[in-house]
Amino acid sequence: MSKHQCRRKFVRPVCLNSRPMTYEIFSSFKSHIIRWPRHLLMVGGICMLAACGGGGGGSSSTGGVATLPTITLTRSDSGGAVYPGNTAMVLPQFNYGSGTLNWVDSSNISHSQPVVAGTPVSVTPSQTTTYTLSVIYQDPTTVRTSMLTGTAALTVTVVSPPSLAASLSLSTSPTGTVTTGTAIQITPTFSVPTGLTMTSSVILVNDDTTAPIAATSGTPVVHTPTINTTYKLKVCYVDTRVTPSVSNCENTSGNTIQVVSGPAKFTTGGLLNIARSDFTTTPLQNGMILVAGGISSSGVEKTVELYDPVTNKWSRTGDMKTARRGHAATLLRDGRVLITGGYDGTAATTALNKAETYDPATGVWTNTTGTLIQARRWHTSTLLNNDKVLIVGGSVSSGSGTVVELFDPTAGTFSATASLRLPRQGHTATLLPTGEVLVVGRNNSDGSTSTVNSVSVLSSRTTEIYTPTGTPAWTDGPVLTFGRYSHAATLVGNSNQLLVTGGYDAGTDKAEILDVSTVPTASRTWTATTNPMAVARALHTITYLPASDKVLVIGGYNNATSSMLVSTELFTLDTTTPANSTWSTTGNKALTLARAMHTSTLMSNGNVLVLGTYYATTGTVSNTTEIWTP
Repeated sequence: MSKHQCRRKFVRPVCLNSRPMTYEIFSSFKSHIIRWPRHLLMVGGICMLAACGGGGGGSSSTGGVATLPTITLTRSDSGGAVYPGNTAMVLPQFNYGSGTLNWVDSSNISHSQPVVAGTPVSVTPSQTTTYTLSVIYQDPTTVRTSMLTGTAALTVTVVSPPSLAASLSLSTSPTGTVTTGTAIQITPTFSVPTGLTMTSSVILVNDDTTAPIAATSGTPVVHTPTINTTYKLKVCYVDTRVTPSVSNCENTSGNTIQVVSGPAKFTTGGLLNIARSDFTTTPLQNGMILVAGGISSSGVEKTVELYDPVTNKWSRTGDMKTARRGHAATLLRDGRVLITGGYDGTAATTALNKAETYDPATGVWTNTTGTLIQARRWHTSTLLNNDKVLIVGGSVSSGSGTVVELFDPTAGTFSATASLRLPRQGHTATLLPTGEVLVVGRNNSDGSTSTVNSVSVLSSRTTEIYTPTGTPAWTDGPVLTFGRYSHAATLVGNSNQLLVTGGYDAGTDKAEILDVSTVPTASRTWTATTNPMAVARALHTITYLPASDKVLVIGGYNNATSSMLVSTELFTLDTTTPANSTWSTTGNKALTLARAMHTSTLMSNGNVLVLGTYYATTGTVSNTTEIWTP
């Protein structure tokens, strides 16, 4: 074995052929001397660890007490409970280390937010919440890298705010029942406690069916109800004690004023630009009222005027293409107005076959594409449910007065439909709830008779019913109790009762009522009212008043004296026993001017516009108008 092999296998061996033993012993000793300090240091470290008891955050038993971080979590605001969503300020404090604020919200979601020692943190708990401050720091008692954690906790109590309510009251004077036109003084009184901020205060009129009235506490307001009215004070406010703020409104229970009919009155309406009679009056969809044609002191008119109920003034609009009187006007579904027939005064016996339409948007009249099949005047025109217009009767220039025609607004043309059973003039035509049209009465100056259900009756007592569906046809309707022409007719109440009043021929001072909830047949009967009108009248007007469920009767000619009337009266339907329906003139003021061949039109405000008349004795007309107020 060589010297080098011996060294690889043994540590400092003594071998044959090696160096002297003295040298080897010295080398080995020198090597160990060099390593001793390292071993001594290791032994010392082990002793120190044993003396201090290992790692951790405690103090050394031999080296003194270590300085640990002081960890606290307190309120920097006023402290105490807070309202849901309100802010609380918490203050984290620690000498050293890294701090984190931890909590769990009402949805059980955990939150963690780094914090700086001595810097307040804003929190907004929605329920009572415990906040924990965690501080991570290094062990101060050892040179090792050792991280420790210390904590502090703080609970923020959340309570609901006490309920606050506004103080509200509302008084009315007078109270209870008042007559139409009586002014009501309404006094609101209200306040809101500290913590509430008021945002609005109004007086509700029939729960906002009409415009609310601005309210100031202690300040009376005046309102004139036209129908039974309930007033309520409504105050809205914001509770600013909570975040986010909460809005709320409170109402009083309501003060009800019952309005009863008082003395009606007429007031002066705006003057027509041109005095006229024998014209047409049509309420437009925009609330304006259109008056067209008629006869004036200058002759037959083609002039047209518009009445504005808001300003109580008349203004000229576009003239018709043709001057005419004794014509008929119909408001079409699209808002246009159809004018048909009449006569221009060139020949007393000549009627017109011309028709034209008025466009309120432009104020322009346009001739229809087609003309009437039969020239006529003093006829009726009725808008059907299929948007076509039914042209019936009137005085015709030639041919039979039984010809009936339909106007098609889309095509602008006229076409024949089923013919009347009898020629009719001075009649009325009413669209029934069933879609049929009931034609009532006729001029019976010749005293002619007709047979209905095998019974011979005066022709002026007959009625006819037009059925527009399927194959259009006319059938006999119920026979009137009294013969009539130049009478008036209107649907009453729920539109299931048809009222006819007055007229010439065998017409009387009594009215008749017919139930039209179903198609009336010839076997049905009219009910004549037991109570008479104040005076028998013809060429008068009647207007249904929805607000009071009454019918207003105005003017006309006295059947007995042939003089024009200033009188008015109100009809009240007895729905249980129609024969017991009543008439009343009590408190119903008369016209300021006697009127016949006039018009009366219900306006959107519940008042009635009355205009037109003709003085046969002098041949003059009037441009005055009157407004009837209930």
